[in-house]
Amino acid sequence: MIKGNNWVIFFALVFFACGGRPGVKDEKAYMKWLDDPKNGHVKKEEGEDLTFIVKRIPNELLAHQEAKNTPHQYNAIKDSLLKRFDRDITFLLTIAPKDASKNVMFRDITTLPDFKKRVNDLNFNFGQYLKLQADSLEIAPVLVSFENMYEISGQRSVLIRFLDETDDKHFINASHLTLVWVDEVFWTGGHRFIYIN
Repeated sequence: MIKGNNWVIFFALVFFACGGRPGVKDEKAYMKWLDDPKNGHVKKEEGEDLTFIVKRIPNELLAHQEAKNTPHQYNAIKDSLLKRFDRDITFLLTIAPKDASKNVMFRDITTLPDFKKRVNDLNFNFGQYLKLQADSLEIAPVLVSFENMYEISGQRSVLIRFLDETDDKHFINASHLTLVWVDEVFWTGGHRFIYIN
């Protein structure tokens, strides 16, 4: 039987055992939790003049964002989407200049053909520079979507989705996942972002 202050300790342990993660419906608190590097979803790497931030996006958040516009069917739509996303692993890669007055799109660009190639690579070829590894297996992304900021911001983001088609859900169940990006767009070399599942 739990008595007195032991209840407080018990609930604190339950809270921390569950990761202290707020519910997805409280978007502000959930996003704050998601953006905290201590929770393991955000990885950051500093380059000479660029910062690379990779955020693993939980399927729960993706389903919530799709379902929230239909509040009268929210639970049914969210549950259906979670089943559909059962084998999906999604990341958001953000490439940002350290100098806020700069635009990453123009980094080391001297000619219009170079700029056109960069835009083309970001929109149509970016997936070929990415892979997801778990143990000795690797997969290529099934969806890569470049976010055009129309000069509102000097940074750029790319949404990356992988599909685990292995019989045993090897990637979903792996203890570690490594997102590998060989940067042939901004020419910053190879990058590895390691996630503990």
